[in-house]
Amino acid sequence: MILVIDNNTRFLKSVSALLNKYSCHYIVKNIKTVSMAQIRKSDAIVMTGGPSISNTPKKILKKQLNIINKTRQTKKPFFGICLGMQLLCLLYGSPVIRLNKKRKGFMVIKVKKQNDILKGYKKLRVYENHMHCIRRVSKQLEILAASRDGIEAVKVLKKPVYGVEFHPEKRRTNKGYICFENFLKVIKVKR
Repeated sequence: MILVIDNNTRFLKSVSALLNKYSCHYIVKNIKTVSMAQIRKSDAIVMTGGPSISNTPKKILKKQLNIINKTRQTKKPFFGICLGMQLLCLLYGSPVIRLNKKRKGFMVIKVKKQNDILKGYKKLRVYENHMHCIRRVSKQLEILAASRDGIEAVKVLKKPVYGVEFHPEKRRTNKGYICFENFLKVIKVKR
């Protein structure tokens, strides 16, 4: 079962639609109500995007980081979207930088390293909607893709833990969904 942790994203219906397309067994829990027992029972975690990291209350930020830390202590697969990736990078000691202007719309990202979620691609057109970026990562993370703004996809070394800065759940002419589909293959979701 996939646990979707909703960080109050506007795109929750799109995340659900993508999981429904692949007949995934999942439950959605809001960040404010998700329990550690639910995290332990899950087979994989998807953490959605949400409001700007700089506008996240400290109590919620602490809970978000604690959840990602729990996955770090196990081999539980994790997929962080936008805010989910920023939190993952922050937990692993990578700075999250505020941009001078919000990025909203399409951008081409370049694949830096062939990997399970971007296998066979050199470039992808993806949908961006964020106010922060990652420009460098710690040695525990590998960079999978980047754009002119910074790092667009990361993976924790030797673990099925991924983050993408873009929104793969937004489907219209957005090729980012390929990463999410490939993540489902990595975790061997049964249809």
